[in-house]
Amino acid sequence: MDKFSKKAKEGLQKGVEFLRHRAQETVEMHKATSHLKELQKRHEECIRDLGYRTYAMLQKGALDQRALRERYVEALEFEKAIQRAIKEQENIRDRYSADLQLFVPPPTLPTYCPYCQATVPPSSSRCPECEAPIPRKEEGRASGPEPSEGRRDARRADED
Repeated sequence: MDKFSKKAKEGLQKGVEFLRHRAQETVEMHKATSHLKELQKRHEECIRDLGYRTYAMLQKGALDQRALRERYVEALEFEKAIQRAIKEQENIRDRYSADLQLFVPPPTLPTYCPYCQATVPPSSSRCPECEAPIPRKEEGRASGPEPSEGRRDARRADED
């Protein structure tokens, strides 16, 4: 029972840590998204204002290029800030997805017998169907089915 309790406690701690980690990611992504939306809103306002100013100046018949240029440069600065904010979101995603691998191990691909194509458990050294020896990964262990019906029939003939 003590072994079970210890295992359950470890699992619970790992689950809590996983949830804490995901909560941190959610908060950071929410902040980054809010910041990005605010920058996009201010950029749109800047562009709209630039259009209004240009229109008003054209109505008067005199363009103040300095005033327009200042607003244009401001719009460009917003565009750069938007690109940085997008990069920051990508960095957050990348950082947390890499950290997530600590909690969720990558899936193991099924192993197949090179003789009969039966699925073989990763720790097995022999096929559960035909009992053929299964080469280790280093020795070129089969990772996918290969057509080898001839070998299967030949092994059965040897056994009979």
